[in-house]
Amino acid sequence: FFKQKTAYEIRPRDWSSDVCSSDLLGVYLDKSLNYNLHVEEKVKKTKKHILALQCMVKKTWGTHPKMMNYAYESLIVPKITYASHIWGHKQRHNPKLRKIQRLGLMTGAYTHRSTPTAGLQVFWNARPMADEILQRAMNTFNRIKDNVKIGWTGKGKTGDGHIYKLKELNRQFRIPDGQVDNIMVRLDTPKFVVNLDNITYHRDQNIVAFTDGSKLNNVTGCGAIVVDRDNGQQHTWKENLGTKTTVFQAEIIAIDRVTDKLSASQHKKITIYSDCKSAIQAVSSTRTRSRLVKDCREKLDNLARNNTVRLQWVQAHVGTPGNELADSLAKEGTALPLRLGRVVDVTRHEINKTIEQQMDKTWQHDWTHRNDCEQSRFFMPKLSKAYKKAATTMTRKKASSFLQFMTGHCNMLRHRGNLGTSQHKICRKCQVPESIECPKHIFTDCDYFALSRHTVFGSMYPDIGGVTPKQLASFSHSRPVQELLTFTPLD
Repeated sequence: FFKQKTAYEIRPRDWSSDVCSSDLLGVYLDKSLNYNLHVEEKVKKTKKHILALQCMVKKTWGTHPKMMNYAYESLIVPKITYASHIWGHKQRHNPKLRKIQRLGLMTGAYTHRSTPTAGLQVFWNARPMADEILQRAMNTFNRIKDNVKIGWTGKGKTGDGHIYKLKELNRQFRIPDGQVDNIMVRLDTPKFVVNLDNITYHRDQNIVAFTDGSKLNNVTGCGAIVVDRDNGQQHTWKENLGTKTTVFQAEIIAIDRVTDKLSASQHKKITIYSDCKSAIQAVSSTRTRSRLVKDCREKLDNLARNNTVRLQWVQAHVGTPGNELADSLAKEGTALPLRLGRVVDVTRHEINKTIEQQMDKTWQHDWTHRNDCEQSRFFMPKLSKAYKKAATTMTRKKASSFLQFMTGHCNMLRHRGNLGTSQHKICRKCQVPESIECPKHIFTDCDYFALSRHTVFGSMYPDIGGVTPKQLASFSHSRPVQELLTFTPLD
């Protein structure tokens, strides 16, 4: 699937010709910048990979569905969507991309040629290629926008520049305009002591602090308690951090606020307790990708220059008084008004999560309101990874039967009648004149399968909303159903 890459060499081009084109870092450019050539080249190369994958499978045997799905997600999709933030706004609805996605999805299990692409997408939990390109383009743009100096508005003469379009999408998806908490910095060895073992109370400490972060009703808060044993004073603090801040960020901010409070301390023994190991490991690491972690680390090092500072892990929810109080303060902080001027950089994870949720919402709406894919929409009314998870644990033969049953494109008489290969559609099992032989019929009201349904689903007439994909797979693999799926002549 791969070939040795050669060093890139820039060659001068004559752009006066209408057919002139150039390959720049894997992106094919032409004079009009419509990226038609780029899509054609990517589709051509991706198709070669798919044909190589098809050589490893046949109808009932071949590479395991899990590995075929892995090849699709890790080889086919990245190949197509490469640099999509540059060309996606113009070409993501190109029908060639939809066709190549369909070809890739059909390698996971044996399917009939008439199987709808939308049904394959839902079954394998593969986002429609136009939406996949858009999501990856937005993820890339928000990852690099703070690290790349933009020298123009991105709008262009025709108003369809990729930067302008991606900024518009950010506003539509309500992505925060602030900086993304994404840097790459190397740090020196920490000047404070870190202990990730079980808590050991240090009675000789002058100052002890407990920090915590929490999230309730989609609102994040953090809190801390600082006890000065020399003068017996106790300070508590809590804050609302909004809805876009993660719990990890809240843990870091709580430690950061404690260091601000103790910045004037001199020649003290200070222990800061936190029940978040990942936060302690992050601020004590020599490398970080977070600006928030970097700032907190610098404050801890400054505090440790004139004091003996220990950052100590404490187990959560085991009755430790200071930790329980900090946890209560963090939860109370979620109910406080959001303070103006306290802006926390949004994380890449939170941005990607917001984009993914919006894309899933759009995909679900489009799937629910389709006029076709009747059988597929009946068995898979909601988007879920469970269908793919169930299929990737089976052999190729069983996964193929499961897929054909779920989409309705199988050898049952209804589908064969639609193709014109059968003149009859009446169910061969129950022989009821008005019954049409299809997966939906044998699942809902075919009396012949009543006992089989009771055995698998616990009810002779189950509700589709109360069954799991594993149960549907088990039902599709039962012998009576297999006789219909394989079009075995019945006596």
